[in-house]
Amino acid sequence: MEPEDFIPGKLISGGARCEGCACYLPMGERVYTLSRETGGIGEFYYCLSCRPPEEEIPDGVSGLEVAMVVEELWANEETAGFEVKAGSSCRICDHVFETGEWLYVGVVERLYSGLVFCAECYGKLIGEMDD
Repeated sequence: MEPEDFIPGKLISGGARCEGCACYLPMGERVYTLSRETGGIGEFYYCLSCRPPEEEIPDGVSGLEVAMVVEELWANEETAGFEVKAGSSCRICDHVFETGEWLYVGVVERLYSGLVFCAECYGKLIGEMDD
């Protein structure tokens, strides 16, 4: 396992147990999970006016969802939905997105494992990988 094998995120429902320390992780908790990407994965961001028609959505993208541009990902626990980091750009017109803008993000299929780690255990695990 490498650090790039993990995806950060927030639990969206039900809670879970950390694979490292077995602590209960409630809904909204920041977690790290192993993932294996499928297909050619990239960042598929589009301005509201640049949204491609369904027949032109790139391979590997299962659909487009509305997202909000934020300064720091997962910083606001009240935010629900997709977040994109400020400074990202539109695939069509190269517009650089600023905090507070709305955009479309291409949802890419990923296969997630059932392994979920709390931030503390993830930090320990990554530290062990660096040794």
